[in-house]
Amino acid sequence: MALKYDVLEDVGAYLRAPEPATLYRMHGCLSGAYRVEHVGVRNRVVMTNRCPTGLNRGFGGPQLYFALERVVHIASRRLGIDHADMVRANLIQADQFPYETPTGGLYDSGDYEACLDAALKLTRYPEVKAARPEVSDESRLLGVGLAVVVEPSISNMGYISLAETREQRAAGLPKSGNAEGSAISMNPLGGVAVSISTTPQGQGHATVTAQIVADALGLTPAEIDVAVSLDTRTSPWTVASGAYSSRFAGVGAAAVQNAAHTLADKLRRIAAHTLECAPEDVELAGGRASLIGNPERGVSLRRLAGAAHWNPESLPPDLE
Repeated sequence: MALKYDVLEDVGAYLRAPEPATLYRMHGCLSGAYRVEHVGVRNRVVMTNRCPTGLNRGFGGPQLYFALERVVHIASRRLGIDHADMVRANLIQADQFPYETPTGGLYDSGDYEACLDAALKLTRYPEVKAARPEVSDESRLLGVGLAVVVEPSISNMGYISLAETREQRAAGLPKSGNAEGSAISMNPLGGVAVSISTTPQGQGHATVTAQIVADALGLTPAEIDVAVSLDTRTSPWTVASGAYSSRFAGVGAAAVQNAAHTLADKLRRIAAHTLECAPEDVELAGGRASLIGNPERGVSLRRLAGAAHWNPESLPPDLE
């Protein structure tokens, strides 16, 4: 029904920005994956005569979930309920998404129970639990652990204001979530160039981007040229751009997909004008725009691109 936290963070000798982010990054997830009605939290930052702390990948999560999952585990033991059953009984249900947590987090989608079932099956949880008494003795103990974690990604920029007073927040510009940009262009020969601003360092953003655009336009990934270098003078970017908080899949790839579908819709409209059909009757595949069910009746994307560049008079009315 309720959770109450009392948190102490030892930041060492100095409070260095962006600390105390360890406390506020997880603020929206204090109830984890569970249907908890009420949450109270007291956060305190303590400076001590030690080295200052810094942040690196997923900060704040281990501290929260060590405490929360221990509470669930202890409760299940006291009630004589299997830990997995205790978790299942309290999970947010699939039909409750989008779900707003008591601390203001918004979980957009999910099926936590199905995720739990898959994990228990993959780890053979029932068999391992049943075998534990036989394996364990005074010299050898077999433990079976279970933790359920909701990890925030994409980093809602609003969380940095949690370190401010109510008066300071009211005086500044509200911060809610973040954004990302992508640009796609098609040259007169049908070549496709994509720019992204998630600045990958080996994560494979270019590979995924090429696949997304190729799928939308009916091309192959090899035909998509992706630029991952970022120059704020010429590249699409936002104040939130960059490679952090697992944000590429959530907003970087989404920006690419939106841009790719916008371009695909334009190509269908141009093709429909040429083929004298409705845009929804046009499919993009194999480098061509063809009538669905009649692939022989079609036109190459190269020709459509050429028309947009060389002969804009031939384009459908009101096309951007």
